[in-house]
Amino acid sequence: MKKVKILIVDDDKDFVRIVSQELTPLGVEIYSAFDGEQATEVIEEQNFQIVILDLMLPKKSGFLILPRLKGSEEKKGKVPFVIITTAIGGRRSQMYAVKYGADKYFEKPFPIIKLIKSVKECLNKLNQPIDKTG
Repeated sequence: MKKVKILIVDDDKDFVRIVSQELTPLGVEIYSAFDGEQATEVIEEQNFQIVILDLMLPKKSGFLILPRLKGSEEKKGKVPFVIITTAIGGRRSQMYAVKYGADKYFEKPFPIIKLIKSVKECLNKLNQPIDKTG
């Protein structure tokens, strides 16, 4: 069975490292990008089933990446699942994320365990066996 590919896009390298460490035991392939341009390149090269996307990124905003991943009506609720993580709170950001098809939205700071739980929910939707110890 092919491994599920997850892309983590965030300019906070510690956040990416911690999330990667938490997700690795689930038997997934982890990719990372630290700015919007790098994320765009990786997204064009690979087919990801789950993307964890920060909205505030250097070089190219996550606000510009999200519509590319999920912007059309037929892509909503389908792969890739997009989980937004952002430090810019507020109703407008959340409404934008929902409008363009984000599957989950987390305002930083938040407990990492909530993010991992959301990833597990996405894996279940993909019928991907997951490690039940987590």
